[in-house]
Amino acid sequence: MNRLRVFRWVALSILWALPAAAQTAPAWPHEHSDIAPSPRVTWGKLENGVRYAIAPNRTPEKLVSLRLLVLTGSLHERDDERGYAHFVEHMAFNGTRHFAAGELVKFLQREGVAFGPHVNARTFETHTLYKVDLPDATPATIADGLRVLREFADGILFEKAEVERERGVLLSEMQARRSLDLERMVALRQFQFPGTLMSDRLPSGTESAIKKATPAALRGFYDAGYRPERMVVIVAGDGAVGDIEAALRAQFGTLVARSAERPHVSPGDLPASKDVRAALHPEMRDGVQVDLMAARLRDDGPDDEERRTRNLRLELARAMIRRRLQRLTETRGQVIGGYRLNHATVGGRFAVETFSVAGNAKEWSALVGIAENEQRSAAEAGFDPTELAAAKDNLRTVIREEATRATSAPTPALAQAIATAVEEETVFVLPDERLAARLARIEEITAQDCQAAWRTEWERGVRRIFVTASPQWLKVTPEKILAAYQQSRAVPVTAAAALAEAKFAYEDFGPPGTVAQREHVADLDVWQVRFANGVRLNLKRTALEHGRVHFRLRFGEGRAAEPLEHPGLGLWAGGLVGGGLAKHSNEEMRQAMRGHAVTLNMHAADDACEITGATTGDDLRRFLQVATAYLVDPAWRVEEESRVRRLIGDIYARSRSQPDGVIQTSVFSFLAGGDTRIGLPARQMAEKHSFATLAAWLKPMLESSPIEATLVGDFDVDATIAEVAKTFGALPVRGEVAPASAAARKLKFPAPPETRRFSYPAVAGRPTTILLDWPVRDALTITEQRHLRLLAGILGDRLRVQIREEKGATYVLDASLAYSETFPGLASLRCRLDVATKSAKKIAEQVSDIGSELAKKGVTAEELGRAQAQAVAGARQQLSRNEYWLDCLDDSQTHPGRLDEVRSLERDYAAATPADLGALAKRYLGPKNLFRFFIEPKTAK
Repeated sequence: MNRLRVFRWVALSILWALPAAAQTAPAWPHEHSDIAPSPRVTWGKLENGVRYAIAPNRTPEKLVSLRLLVLTGSLHERDDERGYAHFVEHMAFNGTRHFAAGELVKFLQREGVAFGPHVNARTFETHTLYKVDLPDATPATIADGLRVLREFADGILFEKAEVERERGVLLSEMQARRSLDLERMVALRQFQFPGTLMSDRLPSGTESAIKKATPAALRGFYDAGYRPERMVVIVAGDGAVGDIEAALRAQFGTLVARSAERPHVSPGDLPASKDVRAALHPEMRDGVQVDLMAARLRDDGPDDEERRTRNLRLELARAMIRRRLQRLTETRGQVIGGYRLNHATVGGRFAVETFSVAGNAKEWSALVGIAENEQRSAAEAGFDPTELAAAKDNLRTVIREEATRATSAPTPALAQAIATAVEEETVFVLPDERLAARLARIEEITAQDCQAAWRTEWERGVRRIFVTASPQWLKVTPEKILAAYQQSRAVPVTAAAALAEAKFAYEDFGPPGTVAQREHVADLDVWQVRFANGVRLNLKRTALEHGRVHFRLRFGEGRAAEPLEHPGLGLWAGGLVGGGLAKHSNEEMRQAMRGHAVTLNMHAADDACEITGATTGDDLRRFLQVATAYLVDPAWRVEEESRVRRLIGDIYARSRSQPDGVIQTSVFSFLAGGDTRIGLPARQMAEKHSFATLAAWLKPMLESSPIEATLVGDFDVDATIAEVAKTFGALPVRGEVAPASAAARKLKFPAPPETRRFSYPAVAGRPTTILLDWPVRDALTITEQRHLRLLAGILGDRLRVQIREEKGATYVLDASLAYSETFPGLASLRCRLDVATKSAKKIAEQVSDIGSELAKKGVTAEELGRAQAQAVAGARQQLSRNEYWLDCLDDSQTHPGRLDEVRSLERDYAAATPADLGALAKRYLGPKNLFRFFIEPKTAK
């Protein structure tokens, strides 16, 4: 009898001996609603109170996603238990009834389940969610997965040594999560919800409570919170409902409550007074953000038709306001640079409507006025019928697309959607099941309905104004903020102007191009086409996302061809799309595209400029017309320059208080010998450019460089070729593929070994980031690259065991292969850890020793087997993703070997031997081939 069979027999023999206890289970949301739940989901309750939902799904085949939703989170902690819900979640992977510490992860790895992507857990204020995704599910492995969830439900051991080790991991995670964003969120919560649990019940808890936690105390919280009636088991994927239900009953039917239920504690209430209040939050940033908020108790009653109608009216109102704000960013770009409208449920008890605008700190009072004025304009003056018509057209398109794609929803997303619906107490219905009802409801909604819904939402709430800015640029008091708000309220609002009709001006690009060559690659079901003008087209039809089409177009050389005298110019490439078209302003484009699913972006990759996007099969013609228009007639509007410059500034501003900013600007630059095309150049270099500079660089590529376009998704092959012939195929003759300039792509690399230290401004308590980099200067075959990825996985697993689990020294841990095909020799095996500053040097030495041990002794057959199981399972899942096929095919005519890389994907991982990986480890992981970087936080003043 093998080990797995022993586990199954022992688990069942113990569980059958336990008596079941009747519990009172909460009702499903649909039991108190006039909305019927999805008939494609089997909803059930066990006698002990455990609820379950089973959703058959075959996207992709053989994958099954399991979720254990425990309706216990940080809001259920007592004052001295802050962080216990999160601590318990961590302990689920550190020793359970049938898995000794460290064995559960290994057991799942052998099944092809990768720790992190496929098995993980997360704690929230209201609940804790455990996930296990089985990549090659059978009735036996599904039963095993359910037993793992049962281990989480009542089998955690809380052994003293494991609690001590995991305590260090939690404290490390607490350090790693400290950031400006977290500080701002805490300050915002305290301002919005003073005196409630929402202001001091973050899932991470407090350092003092984590340090004082004992195994007995954690066990007490676990037993009280992990009761059968607080649990929901969700199974989605490729399996028979009857078999899954029987396995689920066998596993969870015997679960019993182990402790008395704790009395319910309310998170608290909002202040009785509805007086508007303001606050200034000091934060290191370039501009200012103004958040105008209305918070209320979440007292909407059950999820029913009436509530959904109200929400739909609000959704349309927000869409119309967003469009108004978008116009403002284009007409008053020196004042307002960004906006956000958001509705959120906080802690399951409060509903918050947030109206955010951001921009120039010197214009803070104008931004307060914009937020107040636009919010009040919608509430008092309402909406123009033309605004509503455009919003309705766009919403219809969205919900039709959602309905089409619902029949091919990825299994993990389906499981997550069910869990979210249960936790939020909403009726779970798939979009296609409600399509007709939603479309009919949209038809009935008037502009007055939207105005009333918006006005009511704000009248019900307690208003707050939260201003975030650097004290270097802005020194104002809450009284001054309120004065600016009241001054704006004294200004009468006017009705919005009607939207003008706009007809798309780019529908004819000349006579359709002719096909010069067409080939079907039968084994991969890929079509490769070349038009007479030189344009190359790759097509793969899939049923992975019904109705969805993914697109990528490559031209030019990308950042590899970035002029050395214009460092960072590639960051401006998105301005090609953002700058609009010569015959249409951005506002006219929005009107011309109403009701069409057309999403386009552009960026400069290392080896090409890329226009990317997605659409539907019905809108493919219009999508291709728009993409072609940006290629042949971009506007390069000067007034858009400041917006692009601000977006680039935001990239730097967001990263400067994070270690990633140092890695991008300093570490990568060092590893590339100072070449500004790698990572991010200095901010002042990147911000100084203009559209004139960008146009001078891109125009030659746009006009004559080779084009290779790729479409992957749900479309008709012949019809798509015909549409491409009318667009890209109709362009003037393109040049042939030019050989890459070897001299331009050759970098001067530093010689290892070397240690370097960098610092960055950070909030107090951040950890030191260690980055260890073993350079790989050789040109590698695709097989060698994949073997190195296996080696990186094994290195990361050893770090997980020896640094995280045994020492409890880190939470953030990653090991990977970085490999550039564009710049020869720019490659490395790399690992990153966030650790306490006082232990950084020692941990770095231990990591170096782990690498040296691999170089000396190689890998074991057992750990290679686990790594291969995960990699092979991952390869199979990649083949079931449209994004993977897009990546593989997007330059497959320029580089024909790409197709062989697809064919060998699974084989390369499965065929690797310990000797293969040992040779690579010996070649690269020695201490003399090592760069060590210490990225240390310096508390910002």
